[in-house]
Amino acid sequence: MKGLQVAVHEETGGAGLADARRALESAGYEVTGTKDPSHFQSVVPSANCALVLTYRIAGNLIPSRLDGAYVPPVIVISPLPKDEVTRDMQSVDVLHQVLAPAPRDRVLVRAVTHAVITDIFARLGYAADHQPDWPELVRSAIRTVASGKTRTVTRLADSVGVSRRTFERHWLRTFGADAPEPKQFCRGIWLLRILASAVSEPVLVWSRFCAGLEISWSTFRGAAVTLAGHMPSELDLARDPATIVSRVCERAFPPELLEPVPGDEPT
Repeated sequence: MKGLQVAVHEETGGAGLADARRALESAGYEVTGTKDPSHFQSVVPSANCALVLTYRIAGNLIPSRLDGAYVPPVIVISPLPKDEVTRDMQSVDVLHQVLAPAPRDRVLVRAVTHAVITDIFARLGYAADHQPDWPELVRSAIRTVASGKTRTVTRLADSVGVSRRTFERHWLRTFGADAPEPKQFCRGIWLLRILASAVSEPVLVWSRFCAGLEISWSTFRGAAVTLAGHMPSELDLARDPATIVSRVCERAFPPELLEPVPGDEPT
């Protein structure tokens, strides 16, 4: 899997492109920064988050998912009120957050990390919807897990009307023997959900997040070590979120689930 990508656009009269790039690259993100609207639009579909620094939103700057293209979550940094930004954006379906100008590094990194995890879930569902060659039960299972409706392989198999063994056989045929197993896939989903909930918290109490998802502490600790490569006490979402999230994706998800859908790559 490639590194997590953030596309940053600064309109004329805006400020902060260099500061945003520095903060995000320090957090492990790969940043493409530009003041050229055409260049920005060409890289947005392959990015995990789009960041716009502006005093005024051009309505056609960000495409809408309603147009059929994949668009990641958008964060706008602007002195304008959120309702005004929303009114000016035609693509309100992808507006993730509005931040005041010159946000502190940790505020920006937290917002982008939450948007990136949101993007990963959206890409899973998008891949399931746009891969007609995959078995429908696999596509349906991916949608179910990505929406947070189930957390175990057995329940997932039940949700699509087959036994666990049958589901695992279809998964193997679809993604190959080298792909992460369904168990890792399910664990990766709920681990990312915990990370998304925790990213905005100044003090991390992992047991509280586990309780919210009805995940035992021992199961969470095992998933953190296996998928994120750290004990829970070592998960530093303020300093190195991109590496942590990327590692979970690499170890939990078949790469086909997060690749651009054929025909939607920028031209």
